[in-house]
Amino acid sequence: MHHLSGEAVQYQPGPPLTILGDHDELRAAVSNLLDNAVKYSASGVHVGVTVQTEEDRYAVLRVQDTGTGIEEPDLKRIFKRFYRAGAAVSSRVKGTGLGLFIVRNVVRRHGGKVWAESAGPGHGSTFVMRFPLARSRGAEW
Repeated sequence: MHHLSGEAVQYQPGPPLTILGDHDELRAAVSNLLDNAVKYSASGVHVGVTVQTEEDRYAVLRVQDTGTGIEEPDLKRIFKRFYRAGAAVSSRVKGTGLGLFIVRNVVRRHGGKVWAESAGPGHGSTFVMRFPLARSRGAEW
């Protein structure tokens, strides 16, 4: 766990997993999710990151925060180009509305899926990236 000015990012690694893909693109996608989790944290940063297998076929990375949360209609819209959820939050948080669009495209190019989960405003959110496991060498998490 890293502590920065009373803020915390906690990483819970799973078993070593290998997926096929471009290391730089995948790193940028993960960095974008982490950056968003920090930016959209209302008061104090509490971000949890986990990596695990699912059905022995997928590598799954979850980035969970205790931030502003996402309204149900926005859960899919936030991955569209230039879309920014919630006027109150977007006025406080700077951004282009391209970050999650880029994440979605990177994930799709690597044969994966990405989605967001949230119980609504004030309840934080979880972003999930799921990739097929490689049967040979690739980018390791």
